[in-house]
Amino acid sequence: MKAKITKAWNLLFLHLLAILGLTAPPSFSYGQISCDQVFLETSVSERDTEVTPPLLSQLDRIFTSTSYGISSEVATTLRSRSQGPQKIRVLTKLGFTFQLSAQRLVTKAPTWSEFAKNYKSVMDELKVPESKRLAPAVVLYRDVAEGQREYKLINPLKESFPAEAEGFKNLPIRIEFNIPFKIIMQGLREGKFPLMTASHDMFHFIAFAMHPWFAEALVSAARGIRDEQITPAFKRRLFWMMEFTSVIKSGDVGRLDLKHDDVKALRKDLDILFGKTLLERARQVGVIFESALNDVSGATTLDREFASMISARFAAKENQIFKPSSVEPSQARVSRLIEMAKLYNSEISIKVSGSNLQRETSNEIISFNLKTLWYVQSELRRALEKSDQELAQQMALKGGPSFPEDVLIQTPEGPVLGPQARTYLESYLKDLTARMQFAMLAFKDPGSSEKFVQEMLSPDPSPTGFAANILREIFNFSIIQDRFFKGTD
Repeated sequence: MKAKITKAWNLLFLHLLAILGLTAPPSFSYGQISCDQVFLETSVSERDTEVTPPLLSQLDRIFTSTSYGISSEVATTLRSRSQGPQKIRVLTKLGFTFQLSAQRLVTKAPTWSEFAKNYKSVMDELKVPESKRLAPAVVLYRDVAEGQREYKLINPLKESFPAEAEGFKNLPIRIEFNIPFKIIMQGLREGKFPLMTASHDMFHFIAFAMHPWFAEALVSAARGIRDEQITPAFKRRLFWMMEFTSVIKSGDVGRLDLKHDDVKALRKDLDILFGKTLLERARQVGVIFESALNDVSGATTLDREFASMISARFAAKENQIFKPSSVEPSQARVSRLIEMAKLYNSEISIKVSGSNLQRETSNEIISFNLKTLWYVQSELRRALEKSDQELAQQMALKGGPSFPEDVLIQTPEGPVLGPQARTYLESYLKDLTARMQFAMLAFKDPGSSEKFVQEMLSPDPSPTGFAANILREIFNFSIIQDRFFKGTD
């Protein structure tokens, strides 16, 4: 599938290059503390009177200037119905001020130092032990020989900067994601995570603040694996979890009154539904599913980055990915939605050529993501709500595989629906809806999300374990097993 290369794709690829090493150079309970209570507290905004190291002063200036530019990210996040408001509250707690009526939403932005101190205050108020946190870290580098670079991750709240004579510099924007896997793992083991000047990095810490257990899982996994246990499969799973993972909070599935707990049986229950009855059931499941999603990784928490990737994948308008109304018309290529549904059904596969492993892995983890599953199901349902003429025109848009002749007919006057068109599309909508229902059942028990992530981050997860069985039911597990469990290079 050829899709336009967006900035978000490029950033994700650079992260993956680092994780895969292709660049050059026990669950903890945080009690009953309400995140909303913590996030509504005031944030640190005053400048410190103590002398700031030159490298940190330089980063403070760049960080603040860049932070004023996240208005478009905030606008996209505000359109995210369920998680958007909480993400905005976290940003406020971390030092941002917003004026929704202003042309530029961000009216005040923190320096790097203020962001780090505010984040520490959030973790303190949530009573997260420092040993289980990921603290913001400045990334320094110096060239030690031709083609060789040395890196340091510094937590300025606890560590000193190297002397100026040592020649370290702040890692610049053009190479900031190009950090070797060894340095990433070292940082995780020491409880440090890069915070540079990109909004992507900021939203990692929003995810950590909203879901402290996830940061703890990353720290625990890095400390629990020996270097000799690190395989290509582990690197891919770590990248998957860190960059493109959403999980489901427990409890919401009870609103659906489901009678089975496997995809085939759930799918059979939907066979009796057609037309408006099916579309209403699909809408109900989609709304509950989306409200139950918890974004825990960088590219899913930053809604605009997710929207950019999905826009490229499905040829949809980026500003339509998160819609204020659940009944707005679909904009995505129907052929590409069906292609994704076929991938989940194991009717097709993702070809792994070995010529562009980072892009192939990115395609895989974007495909096998609960937030993507929600998007595909919701867009297909919206497409089916259109008139026959509108649906035929949308199905005829180029950019995806063709449909069978009894589904879409090309006439001199234009495309028209074939006799099996709606039955064909409804069949895939039922498949997607059944998978979403199963996902909510799989995560219904408290601690399920934590268990899933912990297994995925273990050195050698069982292909028949809790996490694998969830992936097996929802997605195309043959690809996942080959690439993320067996460790195929």
